[in-house]
Amino acid sequence: MKSKYVAGLIFAVSVLIIANFIFFAPVSEILANPPSMNVEILPAYSNTLIDQNIYVNVSSGTAVLNISIPGNISNTQYVRVNEISDLPYTINNEYNRTWWSWNIYHSTDVQIMYNATLYTHRTYINPAESGTVSQIPQYLKSKYDHPEYLFNNLEVIDPAYFANNSEIKNITAGQNTVYGTLMAIYNYIVKNFKYDIIYNFPNLPITAVQTWDQKEGDCAELSFLYVSIARALGIPAWLEFGLGYSGSNWGGHAWIGTDIPLKNGTLVNGIIDLTVEVGTGNDYGTGFFINSPYRITEWIDDGNSSHLTQFYTLMISSGQTSINDIFNTVFYRANGNYIIDLNSYTLPYWIVYAIIIAADAIVLAFIIKK
Repeated sequence: MKSKYVAGLIFAVSVLIIANFIFFAPVSEILANPPSMNVEILPAYSNTLIDQNIYVNVSSGTAVLNISIPGNISNTQYVRVNEISDLPYTINNEYNRTWWSWNIYHSTDVQIMYNATLYTHRTYINPAESGTVSQIPQYLKSKYDHPEYLFNNLEVIDPAYFANNSEIKNITAGQNTVYGTLMAIYNYIVKNFKYDIIYNFPNLPITAVQTWDQKEGDCAELSFLYVSIARALGIPAWLEFGLGYSGSNWGGHAWIGTDIPLKNGTLVNGIIDLTVEVGTGNDYGTGFFINSPYRITEWIDDGNSSHLTQFYTLMISSGQTSINDIFNTVFYRANGNYIIDLNSYTLPYWIVYAIIIAADAIVLAFIIKK
């Protein structure tokens, strides 16, 4: 009887070893990416029609109005734009940006219609597969790891200020990968800052340093701060500009773009939108590398301060002029569901290990009993 028991035990252990070997890859994936306990449900895609009315009041002199025009981005946005005020305009294409220009000689109302289809997608990265700063290509560092200015002297992106900041070092302590560092910055800002509109005179954004000191800012200002910190740590990041949907209407918006290197040498591009969670007390990661159907991209900053200044130059005038820019959402229709696991709600590793060990024990006991 004893020999049969031993033989049965050996057989059971052998079966378990073979089973674990067969399922090694799936189990490893579960350990690397524990199941989520909560999800975010976004529309799979949306259709929207937007009416933009720009009223230019000319009291004296003349003006040139410049409006950035969004283009198509594969699997993300498809936009058709029409000028319906029937005014003459010129089309400009430079440094990966398209903008239309109107010569304004008297008070004028310019009307533009946007018809867009926007798609949700998440750029998923396994944190364990993220590479380090040393794996970021030099061309990206040369392009972006430096300060940027508006109108020559307003340093909106200031990596040097944060390079030796002790608080930044504490925020990112223990983070050895690009993914971990970027997520640590994201979590800190969304927990400790709030959304507010604060402008320098005349109607210019406050700088990254001012945003850091005041612990608040709008979408562009918070993004300037995030980009400054990332660049200070050797990680190229940049602003992306366009339109954002608030749930009732569209308006100007800005967020962050960056590339994360993987251990295998590939680069993964994604966006970071701090305004999704900033000031809410949450850090679920719903603004991290998730492209929702609530954004339309107009221009991606190329690291050139002159180009950034040109983007911010909505109007050039030779006299006394003013502008009133209003967006009206004709319709916004959400379609389907896109389910996203929330990173902050994954099962703890010890629970996953306990489940696997318990499953092995049950299988072993069952085989022995038989």
